[in-house]
Amino acid sequence: MNSTLSKDQIQRMLGAPRPAPVRSYGAARPPMTEAEKSAIRKAYKANPTFTVRELSKKFGRSVGAIWKTIKQPV
Repeated sequence: MNSTLSKDQIQRMLGAPRPAPVRSYGAARPPMTEAEKSAIRKAYKANPTFTVRELSKKFGRSVGAIWKTIKQPV
């Protein structure tokens, strides 16, 4: 006996399909203020050996945001 199950029969056996899990990326940070930008630039000028990652950790911003702030013309 080689019977195949239909899609409806399989759904009835397994129950209602569960929705896909919703991924949360956390709260978005507000845009960087001019005071924050100037503080980052001052810290970098005071010690140019800081890595972007160290500044990121110090100021609580992403590496990309720090990079853009340092490279942005004043």
